[in-house]
Amino acid sequence: MGEPIRGKIAKIFTPYKVAINRGKEHGVKVGMRFTITTPEIQVRDPDSKEVLGEIHFEKGRIRIEKVYEKFSIGTGSVIISMISFPQPQLIRERLNVSAADVEWTDEVRVGDIVIEIISEKES
Repeated sequence: MGEPIRGKIAKIFTPYKVAINRGKEHGVKVGMRFTITTPEIQVRDPDSKEVLGEIHFEKGRIRIEKVYEKFSIGTGSVIISMISFPQPQLIRERLNVSAADVEWTDEVRVGDIVIEIISEKES
């Protein structure tokens, strides 16, 4: 299997529908899934200012509905609540952080990176 297709969010139509800058000429097909991620965020040591590494955070996922030659239209993945089934749920405590130190938002924006999801095992 080859490398995943990578692109960017080109246009946001609604909170549920976006365009990506990859289409037929890039190998995109209806039904493909992509994760939307932040650009690389550097993690620096607060004392030495040394770059400790870089990380991406997932903002969401889309499934491709329509493919054009140079771009494609995707919609947000459907999330089905499994509340009626006894499954463990992870609940994160919200930290009281300074807004000035927050470097990213989970809002999807034009220019965000999209990466094809090859299989659930890899996502």
